Amino acid sequence: MQYCPACANEVVPNSGHPQSDYLLIEEFPELVYPPAPANGWQKREDWTPSKIVANELAKVGMLPQQFHIITVYPHHVPSDGQPSENCYSVGLEQAISIIGQYKGVIVLGANLCKTFTGYPIDQVQGLSDVPSQYIPDGDIVRMFLPNIRSIYATGAGEFSIGLKRFADKVRV
Repeated sequence: MQYCPACANEVVPNSGHPQSDYLLIEEFPELVYPPAPANGWQKREDWTPSKIVANELAKVGMLPQQFHIITVYPHHVPSDGQPSENCYSVGLEQAISIIGQYKGVIVLGANLCKTFTGYPIDQVQGLSDVPSQYIPDGDIVRMFLPNIRSIYATGAGEFSIGLKRFADKVRV
């Protein structure tokens, strides 16, 4: 059992093997530990964030098992809905410290993409050549995509195209 060094709340464990070739960084723990259903359409088991990502990855010939999935915010958001900046900072530092060991990195979430690139998600989503202060230049393929909660509200097209571009680049 691990605890957040900033607040001592129990940390949601990461998913996948750390020795995987690819890293998927999400802002909040939705893929590693999906939240409870909030409305009717989410009650179906096949609409959880992890199942959506698995489905989208399958479309481009990849599997979730190829990824180490980590969250920057290390535990569930407090009941007041306000994430702690200290917890976020600790998680971001941990994520940044391991990026260099992967062949490819997918960053999910508008705020996280802005943190990594300095650009809003609508300017960088689906693009792989965006510079990032936290991802070393060189052979690490990178992709910036919206979070899972928003892809079916705004359209999954950019998400799917971005994953296809990522898959094509890592296969080269």
